[in-house]
Amino acid sequence: MLEKRTGKLQGWVSYTLSKADRQFDSISFGRVFPYKYDRRHNVSLTGTYKFNEKHQLSVNWIFATGNPVSFAFESFEGTHSKFPCLYSDYLFESYLPNYTLRNNYRLPSFHRLDAGYSIKQKRKRGVGEWNFGVYNLYNRKNAFYYFESEKKLYKVSLLPIIPSVSYSYTF
Repeated sequence: MLEKRTGKLQGWVSYTLSKADRQFDSISFGRVFPYKYDRRHNVSLTGTYKFNEKHQLSVNWIFATGNPVSFAFESFEGTHSKFPCLYSDYLFESYLPNYTLRNNYRLPSFHRLDAGYSIKQKRKRGVGEWNFGVYNLYNRKNAFYYFESEKKLYKVSLLPIIPSVSYSYTF
């Protein structure tokens, strides 16, 4: 992590490299597999520019490797289940997914840009502050999870671009 705390332009850059694996004899034929919270790369760039005592602009960009998930790549005819299966050649009325390997796929990488602008106003008995912000400024559709329906894979994304306005008064 590198951080700058002085001057009109302040902020930091941080990078984390981590690895979280698991291994059990009864799962994935005893092979090592990535744990569900394994995020290899995390990058954060944060900056604040103070134009003067009243006006301030801040930005924050985040990048992270996607989480590992388990997908079934084939299915077998069954009698008690109707679980969906990815890439199955046939869709049986009742079928069972075959999850041969745990966490065999990684979701796409996640990134977004947030921005904010604040205006402070000195009042007779305190300080008022307006904050204007935008979460996910470029409206990135980050994958939260996938599901399969009618032999098609669908991505579900949460939290699109979200503007915000707030006012606080401190006395």
